[in-house]
Amino acid sequence: MNIKHFFPSALLLLSGATVTAQTHETSVWEDFGSNLYIDAGGGVQTLFAPGWKDIAFGKQITPSFSLGVGKWFNPFWGIHFAAEGYSFNGFRPGGSYDPFSPLNRVDVGYDGSFRYYLRYMGLNADIRFSLLNLIAGREREEALYDLVPYIGIGYAHMFAYRGSTKENLFTGHAGVRNRFAVHRMVDVNLDVTAGWTDNYVNPVTDRYMASMAVQVGVSFYPGRRAFRKPTMKVPVETFRYRTDTVFVREVPGRDKVIEFCLLYTSPSP
Repeated sequence: MNIKHFFPSALLLLSGATVTAQTHETSVWEDFGSNLYIDAGGGVQTLFAPGWKDIAFGKQITPSFSLGVGKWFNPFWGIHFAAEGYSFNGFRPGGSYDPFSPLNRVDVGYDGSFRYYLRYMGLNADIRFSLLNLIAGREREEALYDLVPYIGIGYAHMFAYRGSTKENLFTGHAGVRNRFAVHRMVDVNLDVTAGWTDNYVNPVTDRYMASMAVQVGVSFYPGRRAFRKPTMKVPVETFRYRTDTVFVREVPGRDKVIEFCLLYTSPSP
């Protein structure tokens, strides 16, 4: 074999197909409208102001309402904003403490204790965690129940009403939501929330006062609520194969002759 023909044929036979491909991870942050929800709830609450134990249980309980919007950024945590409020019953034991002035339709006991009425509206924000997803380490798409603890801060405006004064207060809260997925777009919730704020009702006795609320509500998901899994996207690859065909023919009176035919093929788009 002629040496000048050997090297080209060897190079051709050793050549292989080449493939070009790109990979891309789809992030769960891409679609902001997914896992966005609106919720509303109503229930009862009580204020642990000084003297609350001396008031009949029925007078300790007052109604509360809330309207909020939330967003889950991934299966494990999200944020929530809400407007909430309505009323509290405040208490003041008998003694040397002066009531709000002027008194107006406030229930005063024989011992000088009195009950007054608070009307308020609050705004709050909190961060929420899917406890059961965190324990599982993944999204539980078909789960009917989730336990969602949360903690946050807020602001409350107390209205001047029946002897109480107008005040603006900084608030904090922590709680847990029992979330029941009854439909692809709807959850039913049971929230238990503990709150605290400056004790403007009776700052002489305690600096802070606490509250407790229990609400039943619903959440509505207008968009997609399942998270998009990180996936690998492989675009349409462009394959170019180099097909090496070697022809050998006999030539009388000469050495064998090697001829080369290079064929290039590409797939259709």
